[in-house]
Amino acid sequence: MHRYAHITVIYSSDMTHPTALEPAITAVATDWIRYTPNTWVLWSDKPLGVITGQLRSHLLAADHVLAVGLNPYDIPAGFMPQWVWDWFNRARDPQTGQVNWPPPPLPPPGPATRNIFANALVPHAPITMTSNPLTDLSKK
Repeated sequence: MHRYAHITVIYSSDMTHPTALEPAITAVATDWIRYTPNTWVLWSDKPLGVITGQLRSHLLAADHVLAVGLNPYDIPAGFMPQWVWDWFNRARDPQTGQVNWPPPPLPPPGPATRNIFANALVPHAPITMTSNPLTDLSKK
């Protein structure tokens, strides 16, 4: 039965480019998305041990991999670009693994993993409260 698997690779070398793992990922997944240089979500019927074994042969001995199964019935939440939500919202059949339409093109990968988290956080305006609803109740 197909399910989602969340894969994170910690590279020991700045020289590893995330696209180097794409053939190994494609070999074990019906569909996949890479949303950071070192993180994928796969749609696969393979056990997590088979997935990590396939990746190991494409990594350095000092690299690390974490694979965690995701419940396909949980609704994803968070703050991601629309193309990530579009990928999760594709119609999928857990029994056959069938994805019912072709994937949209993904944006090109960013620079190699030298500083992969440099732009991970987008600054935003601080949230300020002009009043406290709990204390303001006593004033009414």
